[in-house]
Amino acid sequence: MHQHKNDPFIVKMSGGKIRDRGLDWHQNTTDRDGYVHLETYSPLNFGPIMAANKIRIALGLLSIIFIVLGLRIFYLQFVQGDYYRYLAEGNRIRLVRVEPARGIIYDTNGEQLVRNIPSFSLHIIPADMVADQDNAKIISEIATITGYTEDDLWQTINEYGAYSYVPIPLVDNLTNEQAILLKIKTADWTGFEVHEHSVREYIADLSLSHVLGYLGKITAEEYENLKTENYQLINSLGKSGLEKYYEDDLRGQAGIKNVEVDAFGKELKILAEEKASAGNDLYLYIDQQLQRQINEVMSESLEKKKLTKAVAVFIDPQSGGVLASLSYPNFDNNIFNHSLSQKDFKNLFNNPDQPMFNRAISGQYPSGSTIKPLIAAAALQEGVITRWTTFNSVGGIYYDIWYFPDWKAGGHGTTDVVKALAESVNTFFYRIGIDEYDGQYGLGLDRMVNYMRDFGLGVKTGIDLPGEVTGLVPTREWKWDTQDEVWYPGDTMHLAIGQGSLLVTPMQMANYIAAIANGGTLWAPQIYKELKDSSTEMVSSSVPTIIRDDLIDQENIDIVREGMRAAVTRGSARLLNTSQYQAAGKTGTAQVGGDKQPHSWFVGFAPFDDPQIAWAVVVENGGDSTDAAVPIVKEVLDWYFRE
Repeated sequence: MHQHKNDPFIVKMSGGKIRDRGLDWHQNTTDRDGYVHLETYSPLNFGPIMAANKIRIALGLLSIIFIVLGLRIFYLQFVQGDYYRYLAEGNRIRLVRVEPARGIIYDTNGEQLVRNIPSFSLHIIPADMVADQDNAKIISEIATITGYTEDDLWQTINEYGAYSYVPIPLVDNLTNEQAILLKIKTADWTGFEVHEHSVREYIADLSLSHVLGYLGKITAEEYENLKTENYQLINSLGKSGLEKYYEDDLRGQAGIKNVEVDAFGKELKILAEEKASAGNDLYLYIDQQLQRQINEVMSESLEKKKLTKAVAVFIDPQSGGVLASLSYPNFDNNIFNHSLSQKDFKNLFNNPDQPMFNRAISGQYPSGSTIKPLIAAAALQEGVITRWTTFNSVGGIYYDIWYFPDWKAGGHGTTDVVKALAESVNTFFYRIGIDEYDGQYGLGLDRMVNYMRDFGLGVKTGIDLPGEVTGLVPTREWKWDTQDEVWYPGDTMHLAIGQGSLLVTPMQMANYIAAIANGGTLWAPQIYKELKDSSTEMVSSSVPTIIRDDLIDQENIDIVREGMRAAVTRGSARLLNTSQYQAAGKTGTAQVGGDKQPHSWFVGFAPFDDPQIAWAVVVENGGDSTDAAVPIVKEVLDWYFRE
C-alpha cells in the first residue's frame, strides 16, 4: 500500500480528483488508498490547442500579407497605372534618330574639299544588355575581333553607362570583315548592334587643314551641354575650323523613326518615320589652287633654309573675302576619323612646331616695319607731316642719353615719307612717333594706339573661324598693370617702328593692308561666301561687312600707297619689280630677342592701280625679309597673275 508513495507516476487526488492546472485528466482507476495511476490518465486537449494556436497565427500572417498585396495591386493598377503603362509602351516602342547627311564644303571655284564616306561602328544600348547573358565573354570576343583591349571597352561602357537607352559608340571604323563578323554575332547578343553611318573625308590639300578643321566624337560633357535632340553620343561634332564654326549649318536636322522592338531590344518594324534633313553646303572665298601653290612654294623655301614655321594670308581687298589662309606646318585632318594611338597622339600634340596651331589667327608676332604704312597714314591724317616733310637720316637719333639706331649705318640722308616707306627708314618714324623732338611734335602714344585700333589691331577681326586672338597694342596702363613700370619715351619710339610689346596676327596685318590697298575701307575678313541646300538652292550669301570706311582721307592714303609702290620699284622689295603685274609692299624684320633670328615679314597688294589681292606673309625666324618672305610672295604672285 505504501509502495506508491515514491512512484512519480502516481498522484494523490483530493476528494478523488486532481486540481485542474490547464490539463484535463481522465480517471480510469483508483486504488483503495486513493491514489490515481498517472499512466492511466492521458492529456486529451494539449496537442489540439497548440495546433490551433499555430493555425491562428499563420492565418493572421497570411491575412496581413494578402491585405498588403491587395493594397499594392490597387496602388499599381489604379493609382500608378498610367505611369507603368507608359513605361511598358516605352520598352516596346522606341524613338530612333535618323542621321542627316552632313553638308559638303566647296572652294570659290566649286571644287569639292570634303566628302562623306560610309563607315561601320559597334554600338551598345546599356539597358538592353540583359543580365542572363555573359557580357564579360562578349566583351572578350569583341576585343579579339577588333584589337581593342577589354579594359578600354569596359572603360567606355562605364563612362557612358548612365545613358540607358541612348546608343553608345563602343568601337568605331570597323573594317568590312570586322563589321560582317560582328553583324553575325550581334544577332545573338542583346544590347549590341553594328551601325552603318558616314564619316568625313578631307580631300583638299593639307594646307587647308586649319581652315576646314575636323570632326570628333561627342564627349559626355559636350553631349550634356548641347541640350538638343539633334545629337546622340554616337554622333560626331565639329571640333575646329569651319567644321566647328558652321556646325549648325553643316549638321542638318536628324529624323525620327518610331520602331517596335522585342523584349531584347531588337527592331521588329517601323511604325512611323520623319525623314532627316541634310545639312547645307558651304561655299568659300578660299581658292584651293592658290592655297596649294602657296603651300608648295613655302614648303620648298622653308626646307632649303631648314626652317619649319610660317604663315600666309591672302585677301580680296574689295570685299574682305579670304582667298587663302595657310599655317605651316599643317596636319592631316583625316587622322581623326580613326582612333589615335598614344604614339600618334604624342607626335601630333607634343610636336614643338605645333602643327595643330592655326598661326594665321592665333599666332601673335611683333610686326616689325610692316606697321610703318599705318604710322605714316596716321601722321599724314593728323597733320604731323605732309608729303614734303623731310628729316635728315644720319644713322640714328639720340633721345636724352639713349641712342636709337637706324638699320643702315650712316643713315639714308634727306628723307620724306615716300622714301621712308620705300627704304624703311627708322629715323623718320622715330621722329613722327615720339610726342616731341627738337621742338617738333609727333603723334605720341595715344594717337598711335587709336589709329592702330582703328585699323583693326589689338582687337579680333571677326573672321569666321574659332580660336582668333586679339594681339596686343600696348598702352601706359597695360605696362603698369603687367610690368609695374611707367611708360618711357623710348617705348613710344619702338612702337612707331613695330618693335617693343606690339603683337599682331597675320590675319590682322593682311586686313589692314587691304584697307590701304582699297583706299581706306576696313572690311571684316570672311571665309564663308554662300550656303546652299542639298538641291543647290541658295540659303544665304555672304554680305561684305564694313568695319570702318573713314579711316584716312584719300589723298593721304594715296601718299602711303605711293611709298609702298616705291618699296617695290626702288626699295627693299625690288625682287617684285616686274612688268607682269605692279605690286606694292612693305618688308619687315621683327626682332624676337635672345639669339634667335628675327621673323621675316612681307605685306602688300597688287596690282597697284586696281588691287585684286592683298597679303601678309611671315616666316618665323626667317631673318631678313628680302631673303625669306619676299621670295615666297614673288613666286606666288608670278603664278597667280600668270594663271
